[in-house]
Amino acid sequence: MDALRLVASVGVIFYHYSEYITPDLWPSGEAPDLGRFRLWVDVFFAISGFVLGHVYADQVGRGFRYGLFLQKRVARLLPLHVVTLGFYVALGLLMFVGIKPDSANRFDWSCLVPNLLLVHGWGVCRAVSFNTPSWSISAEMAMYLLFPLFVMLARPGRGLLLLVLAAVAIALLELWSTYPGAQYWLLRASQGGALRAVPSFLFGLALHARRDWLMRLPVPALAAGLSAAAFLAALFSNIAYLPLLLIGYCWVASMVALDVQKRTGRLLTMAGRGGELTYSLYMLHMPVATVMMTLAKRVLHLGSVATIGWLFVMFAVLWIASSISYRWFEMPARRWLAASGRRSKLIPSTGKAS
Repeated sequence: MDALRLVASVGVIFYHYSEYITPDLWPSGEAPDLGRFRLWVDVFFAISGFVLGHVYADQVGRGFRYGLFLQKRVARLLPLHVVTLGFYVALGLLMFVGIKPDSANRFDWSCLVPNLLLVHGWGVCRAVSFNTPSWSISAEMAMYLLFPLFVMLARPGRGLLLLVLAAVAIALLELWSTYPGAQYWLLRASQGGALRAVPSFLFGLALHARRDWLMRLPVPALAAGLSAAAFLAALFSNIAYLPLLLIGYCWVASMVALDVQKRTGRLLTMAGRGGELTYSLYMLHMPVATVMMTLAKRVLHLGSVATIGWLFVMFAVLWIASSISYRWFEMPARRWLAASGRRSKLIPSTGKAS
């Protein structure tokens, strides 16, 4: 699954970085509609459901510690989120001394505290702000808070129930999208992003709960290849968002089948080694773009053609920055935060008896 996570993160990066390519440089002479690349995030949600089910589902009912679970999840998400948020806060403060950064509308100060508390994807903010992709991390946090409820449903043999619940959630979200003035649910980020995550997260949990079905899936490599080709082709088509999501689900399911049948092969294993950088790549790609594109426009004065080559340089810088962040900042911070609760329990009280 690490390989699929890496591919999904690169898909999101491509979507955001493609905005820096001027329309005249595309073969058709105009920028294609790449809005469907948003659904890579929903692939992430499904993978997350499966992975968390794999790690924690069997613990519920026999020693599952919800507080420790949340502590570990926060320890994974919070350090880099705080750093990237701080970067954009510092950038936004430049406006008060007369320096106007690009994309000034991202600095919604009324949403600063929700960003810090990881609730900015729960409908409390008007739009995405600061490190804009982090809305999905907020949605993930909502799934973590609901995890005990979800995982009770995800016990072995209940995969069909989870699939039904995912289908019901999709139906309700589709109905919600028909209300006058309502945004389509698969386009939601800050306004309803947490609800958007529910069907995909449930689907991922269902894959774990009934992985015995996937153990019997014939020729999983062929299924994975066909579903991957269909999904990638559909990203550039005019297909409706919901069918595209279902194709993505098929791809995730076939990749899980490869994983549980231990047929990943050398290529996927090699690609999976970069999967550990997925979160770093996802959280750092916009800060890196902010710095690099500011340098390209205001210092180097690159033209539209040169910008294409600059994007490759930008991705290389992103990969290096993500590697450094993961090994030298995120992992040490994660270990320290995950262990802090256990350390506090070992510290004796210093209060004096009266």
